[in-house]
Amino acid sequence: MTVLNTIGVFNESVAHYITFVSKFMILMAMASVGLGADFKKIREIGLKPVYLGLIASLIVGVVSIAILYLVV
Repeated sequence: MTVLNTIGVFNESVAHYITFVSKFMILMAMASVGLGADFKKIREIGLKPVYLGLIASLIVGVVSIAILYLVV
């Protein structure tokens, strides 16, 4: 879709609509993941996977910001 939009296949109103729909679909996917989480199972497994996910997210964020500063 990005390539099609870049080469001008979509006009501005269609691109705006597609962007809105894609953001809505991502929001629904994230909500379904969150609503499907079973906190009892998370407690049974322990906090190590939660900490690992938090650390991985922080690393991705820091690297992304660093790349933005280096490129821009």
